[in-house]
Amino acid sequence: YRAQPYQADAEEALRQRTGRRYLLRLGVAGIGMMQAMMNAVALYSGSIEATYVHWLRWTSLLITLPVVIIGAGPFFTAAWRSIRARSLSMDVSVSLAIGGAFGASVWATLTRQGEVYFESVSMFTFFLVLGRFLEFRARTSVHASSNALARQLPPTCRVRQGDDFAQKAVRDLVIGERIQVRPGATGRGTDSTQA
Repeated sequence: YRAQPYQADAEEALRQRTGRRYLLRLGVAGIGMMQAMMNAVALYSGSIEATYVHWLRWTSLLITLPVVIIGAGPFFTAAWRSIRARSLSMDVSVSLAIGGAFGASVWATLTRQGEVYFESVSMFTFFLVLGRFLEFRARTSVHASSNALARQLPPTCRVRQGDDFAQKAVRDLVIGERIQVRPGATGRGTDSTQA
């Protein structure tokens, strides 16, 4: 986390970039989940030849790889940060589950022994990203309403200096200063500079 001064426009741009990243991760995980599930149905049906079983396992691995890298990548990054900070977060357990299931499935694919769980990895990742995306949307809706209130404030106001009033930026106001708010001033348009 890097602390920065609050700027409504910069925060809005950051929220939009983060939202686009979530949608990308959600799309990759969703498409990968559906394709891996189709392969899993064929694998679990038990009525296909052994050569096709191996081909379906490799296809599932290739389909699941972008899901793990793009969809679950931020979980691994956050888990690594938590471990380096000597604290355990939910991302650590999530990363262990995704990494363990994916690693075991890759091993089973390479050795042609055991079961593969690529569809489970993809589905777990999809639902985790979906949950994080919904949480992000809930948080941003609260911030958006507070930013709308901040945009209602005028950029400048009239501050009392002795017997006169001078223009001053609202962000430069100090506690204890007296300001003049004229009747009917709304904080918008040309009145905002006179408020």
